[in-house]
Amino acid sequence: MLFKLSVALITGLLIAQYLLPHLLRLLRTSASKELSQLCMVSICLCGAWAFARFGLSEELGAFVAGVMVSVSNSSGKPEDEHLNLDRDSIESMHNVMAALFVASTALVISPR
Repeated sequence: MLFKLSVALITGLLIAQYLLPHLLRLLRTSASKELSQLCMVSICLCGAWAFARFGLSEELGAFVAGVMVSVSNSSGKPEDEHLNLDRDSIESMHNVMAALFVASTALVISPR
């Protein structure tokens, strides 16, 4: 189990370091804000799916994918300034995810 987790985290780090900045640069230059947001949510869902296929928690996969996106967005390099997302687009995704969390928690609670 620990080996699977280590391999998954190292793979996520490599993807966040080398693949995601190019994808986000492409999205930022040629896609609308809505399409960029949809792609980020898709990355998180793909992370959850990949971790589930690997025998790990889907929640952990979505969390790691979200961290990968945030790390690749905030590289701190001046030449990669265009990779940073607008604060409004991140906040709107945060609000959607918070609403989904509250709704899913309410579905799990039993009144007994």
